Amino acid sequence: MRVRAILIIVVIALLVGLGLIAFRAGDRGGVPKLVIDTPFVDFGEIPPEKTTRTIVLRNAGTGDLMVKQVTTSCNCTTAALSSDVIPPSGLTELMITFDPEVHATEGKVMRLVWIDSNDPEAPHAEVEFRVKVVR
Repeated sequence: MRVRAILIIVVIALLVGLGLIAFRAGDRGGVPKLVIDTPFVDFGEIPPEKTTRTIVLRNAGTGDLMVKQVTTSCNCTTAALSSDVIPPSGLTELMITFDPEVHATEGKVMRLVWIDSNDPEAPHAEVEFRVKVVR
């Protein structure tokens, strides 16, 4: 009788423990989804000065979106996030700065910003911008 009671307690403890593990895994098990509301940015005509535009990145998924890396196609462009972790239904700002004086750029220019994240459907996203530098 005593062995049976101990066995029942052990089984209940295992079931409760497995239930907690499954519950916690479910909390982290959501799927992130990166949404770029403005994948193309037109800076327009600018003088040969640093110019910054800000776009919004959203997480339309059910798990935390983690931006692993943001890179640009040229040294004349920098990109910075206000946060690299975006909770479900959350957003962050991506500030893109173009400096035409890095290469004494003139005329029409196209540059890219690449965003690597843990979005399983689109781990590599891209923002394109165009600008016309007028001297």
